[in-house]
Amino acid sequence: ADVNTVCFADETGHLIYSGSDDSFCKVWDRRCLNANGKPAGVLTGHLEGITFIDTRGDGRYFISNGKDQTIKLWDIRKLSSNVN
Repeated sequence: ADVNTVCFADETGHLIYSGSDDSFCKVWDRRCLNANGKPAGVLTGHLEGITFIDTRGDGRYFISNGKDQTIKLWDIRKLSSNVN
């Protein structure tokens, strides 16, 4: 799916959040990226693609806006790491 938006979780640059047309918010950890290209975790809740992501800069919370006309506040402590 096309990636529409990305941002760093905090000033360390280790965690990156992304949003794409598949309606998933993904969390990427640059310290453990490997050849399979799988995210560290996925947050689901939007019904359509994600157009914008921004963070508080604390590495814990971020907001997303979707084509489904919703804004969501996410806590990455509740992400799923079971990605296929």
